[in-house]
Amino acid sequence: LVVLGVANPKTDEHPQNSDASVEEVKAFIDERGITYPVLMDTTGEMFSGYRILSFPTTFMIDKDGNIF
Repeated sequence: LVVLGVANPKTDEHPQNSDASVEEVKAFIDERGITYPVLMDTTGEMFSGYRILSFPTTFMIDKDGNIF
């Protein structure tokens, strides 16, 4: 089992993104002691590509890349 978090931090170029700034997301990760990797989707490409509209969203992806 691999757990990967994806954050969508706001940036100057993408102020409409869902999460706080990169620095605030990193502080949250540190404060909570989160040890799994967290991708910073600063452009919103991942959120858009996977049609993420609510939090939290969970995907199961098998070893062949099938999403369910």
